[in-house]
Amino acid sequence: MPDAIAIVPTDLKRSRLGLASRVRESIEGKSILSRTVARVAKVKGVRQIVLVHPQGQDPLALLKGCHFAKPVVATADASAQPDSFCRRRTSARKWALASWRGGLGGTTCFDELLPAAPLAAALQEQRADAALLVGADWVMVDPELSQKILDRHLEAPDGRQMTFSQAA
Repeated sequence: MPDAIAIVPTDLKRSRLGLASRVRESIEGKSILSRTVARVAKVKGVRQIVLVHPQGQDPLALLKGCHFAKPVVATADASAQPDSFCRRRTSARKWALASWRGGLGGTTCFDELLPAAPLAAALQEQRADAALLVGADWVMVDPELSQKILDRHLEAPDGRQMTFSQAA
């Protein structure tokens, strides 16, 4: 069986749209990040959760005292390469902030998880065959639907290299 991890791009300062990050905020005493991680930890086919974050940040501090069904690790984006397409994606997505899709040029909420290089590096570093990508502030991510998406990909990984749901 292929080995899958969940990758959660996490920035404690800025969202992928250039706005202030909300992952530190709390809902009933628990951080948004911890609530997202708790839901992702329920995805059966994921062996661990990897928080990919900018150098100098410690997203694991937001998870202190929390217990999850899967191990959680953090890895800093060591590339230090500027994302030359960030401003374009941000501008395109801001046309459809209330929707998972409909941004200029067909951009979707999944484009907010880019750039791909640090995500691919985390996948390689963890020696995994597949990754479930989840935004750090996706507190309502559905574990069962996420498992179905992962299963669909793993049925034919060469033919379904990227699998997603419209129920982002």
